[in-house]
Amino acid sequence: MGEHQELANLAAYLMSEYSAYVNGEVITIDGGEWVYGAGEFNKLDKLPEEMWDLMDAARKKNTSKLHMLGLYLKGRWKLRGKMG
Repeated sequence: MGEHQELANLAAYLMSEYSAYVNGEVITIDGGEWVYGAGEFNKLDKLPEEMWDLMDAARKKNTSKLHMLGLYLKGRWKLRGKMG
């Protein structure tokens, strides 16, 4: 959760002469939550550690992208069995 002082600081800035060039903006104060979900890679934090290990091993071996995809899917299939 943010703090009241953060919003007060923004309000003070917007009312000051320093913000004279700022106009017509929507300012989001959410601790970076909006930016976190905005990227095309934002689902990567959901990958299990085993997948990262497989991809890292494949990358170090300089394997093709198709082979890396096969390793990923094979590892995902194994994990699916472990998870029930």
